[in-house]
Amino acid sequence: MKMKHEDAIRLVECLLMNMKSLTAPESVAIYFDAMILASSQGIQEVIEIVVDTFPAAIHCHVTETNYNIFHIAVTNRCENVYNLLYRMGPQKNYFADIRDYSGNSLLHLCASLAPPHKLNLVSRAALQMQRELQWFKEIENFVPPYAREHENNAGKTPQQIFTEEHKELKKEGEKWMRNTANSRILAATLIAAVVFAAAITVPGGSGQDTGVPIWSKKTAFIIFAVSDAISLFTSTTSLLLFLSLLTWRCAEEDFLSLLPKRLSIGLLTLFLSITFMLFPLLVDVISMTYGPGTFGKKSDKPFF
Repeated sequence: MKMKHEDAIRLVECLLMNMKSLTAPESVAIYFDAMILASSQGIQEVIEIVVDTFPAAIHCHVTETNYNIFHIAVTNRCENVYNLLYRMGPQKNYFADIRDYSGNSLLHLCASLAPPHKLNLVSRAALQMQRELQWFKEIENFVPPYAREHENNAGKTPQQIFTEEHKELKKEGEKWMRNTANSRILAATLIAAVVFAAAITVPGGSGQDTGVPIWSKKTAFIIFAVSDAISLFTSTTSLLLFLSLLTWRCAEEDFLSLLPKRLSIGLLTLFLSITFMLFPLLVDVISMTYGPGTFGKKSDKPFF
């Protein structure tokens, strides 16, 4: 695949070198479709080579809509092409403010829902919503401040378009987040109950006079106590985080950072609680399976 990619790039370079002798109208007729297709597919190498050979190609516009290659890249969520803007000089400000025939800026186009084939690259509705918000915030920081509240010919701001276009995705993301939290709450509750019961039931019992556990000086008991305490703390933390996800009133902005962070920490602490709950058992299993074993050569001294 890598060799095919490199061969394709060399072929493009060769074709463009042979096009240098053509007049402007002739060359535009050839590279125009290639530029538009490359920007919609995220093939930035083709765009770079074409622009290096024909600098005027950077101003390619689709006649029907007045879309340039960056409009197309943002609409199709092609970050490779969009990132070329950051490698440009002051001229990038021109592309940050240009609008199509419907009065849409880059931010208006980004506010529309991504194409299905791009949206489905990310699994789960909540993470798809997060990705869409990441794109919207990125373009919002790129365009001039006044463009953030600019209305298109239909009288809609970018934020209004984003809310309308992502209404169903937000509902699906909220539903998935709550279902995920529900299923993990059960696991966290069971783990918390088990490790709490283990904490108050001291192995070996306690001394009648002092109340100190009889095995308190033994290494195995210390390992048990520490791992049980960590498991209890992490399972309780996980439980509280998942409960907060159930009661949280999800807004669009929350999908960008707040909800994913809570879900990530909740899953991490749940994993840790399971690990420390099984810690002594895990050590025994690994030791017996991958340890030196019971049998085998123990000494080089001849026996018989």
